[in-house]
Amino acid sequence: MDTNQPSASGVTGMLSRATGVFGTRLPSAITFAVGGLLLLLPFFEINFTNVFALQNSVVGIAAGNNWKLAEKGLIGDLLGGQGDFSQINKNEPNIYAIIALAFGSAAFILSLLKSRQTQRVAMVLGIFTTAMLIGLWIDLRKTINLPANNSSQGNIFRISFQPTPWFYVAVIAFLAGAFFCYKRIQLSGAIK
Repeated sequence: MDTNQPSASGVTGMLSRATGVFGTRLPSAITFAVGGLLLLLPFFEINFTNVFALQNSVVGIAAGNNWKLAEKGLIGDLLGGQGDFSQINKNEPNIYAIIALAFGSAAFILSLLKSRQTQRVAMVLGIFTTAMLIGLWIDLRKTINLPANNSSQGNIFRISFQPTPWFYVAVIAFLAGAFFCYKRIQLSGAIK
């Protein structure tokens, strides 16, 4: 018997190591987990002349929670951290936020599984989560009626609605998770 010939198990072990980190579950699972945790942070804010802001997270928007005072400036101190924000706080649960939470959670869970089919579904869910987050942004811009700025009358009080940096980081995380699922599918196809 010749001992110089490689065994069949040695060849498959070399092929699985040749795929590197992209052939494992780690990149997609970690990026989907980071994206999911980012959904707990303030995603959108309504700025009032950069003196104070109201913020809400995707989880808060999905649950229909009130917008919370984020910064206390002069007006925030005068209001004592409270204030009458009833016009803005007439929230109902938002369907885009609920779907984004469901898709993001499902993408994370499916990225932990081994089959190629679940990786395909996780990749699609990561892309759909990003689409739902962008849809949430557009929907909130439509539904939050901000008073018009009257700069012609000398009013310097400006109100604006914008996403926070966490929104952009979460969008990138879910797209990166989808890309990592694609790379895992691609590399597992090369082995089989």
